[in-house]
Amino acid sequence: MKRTAPAPDHEDETPAKLLKPTKMLTAAKMLSGELITLEAKTYHQFCQKYLQTYVEKKYQPYTTVHWVDDTIVVNVHPTVKWFPLKRVKWIHLCASVPSHFMWLVEENLESVDWNALSRNPAAVPLLEKNLMKTTSHGLSMNPSPQAVELLKTKPHLINWYFLSANPAAIHLLEDNLDKVNWVQLSKNPFGLQLWEENLEKVNWVQLSANPGAIPLLEANPEHIDWSYLSKNPAALHLLEAHPEKVNWRSLSANPSPQAIEWLEKNPGRIDWDLLAENPGALPLLEKNRDKVKKNLLCKNPALFCPPMEDF
Repeated sequence: MKRTAPAPDHEDETPAKLLKPTKMLTAAKMLSGELITLEAKTYHQFCQKYLQTYVEKKYQPYTTVHWVDDTIVVNVHPTVKWFPLKRVKWIHLCASVPSHFMWLVEENLESVDWNALSRNPAAVPLLEKNLMKTTSHGLSMNPSPQAVELLKTKPHLINWYFLSANPAAIHLLEDNLDKVNWVQLSKNPFGLQLWEENLEKVNWVQLSANPGAIPLLEANPEHIDWSYLSKNPAALHLLEAHPEKVNWRSLSANPSPQAIEWLEKNPGRIDWDLLAENPGALPLLEKNRDKVKKNLLCKNPALFCPPMEDF
């Protein structure tokens, strides 16, 4: 049987100008992690390249995003939907857009949510060009080493509360202990030495979810919060030793392969809303699309697609 090129779900809703677009670009991240991009000048040419790149080579792109004039095309395999830019939730897009889609933001600066973009590690070059529009708490949360270097040169932009949880800022925090927020530092995966030297300041609830805190948690089991520990991808050996203490709702947010395996064997205990945002759960979500809310799936950091108002 002859394969047909991808087409919108509703032909009557497809903008006429899409038939002769001035620009069409697509990038897709495969479930394998491979990134493929292709560009075309016409919709027909795009469809032919799509067939050659994805269908004929039997790639299964989980999501592709295409850009045509003022319309975004989102392909959540195997369906294709067309959305005007005015319906994009820019706050979510700005926080999660990867570097290979940053041109989408750069061409729509009037729509940018600068607080959300300030948190995005892929956006640092754009933020450096627009420092007056960045927010101090957003930039202080940005885990890019380049963002922290930028803050060192612009200390007036530092928000120490949010910086205390930033894994890229641990050396800056060590040099400014009087400014550290210890509840936030308990979330920082690189804070082990500081916690060990300041046990009386540790927040054990937050620390229980911290992958970098396992040695301290093993040495102080009486302080463990098991609900938060169930989210911890580095704590599966502790959870396995105490299965009666596992919080399955929290486990649904745990990206560890072993946690996903447990969830797959116990589907009745899964919290599907939390699983939808779990970056380690894409294969399991793929098998259970009927249980997944697409608006929550769009927040999954392992999967980029522009969140829409009614997606």
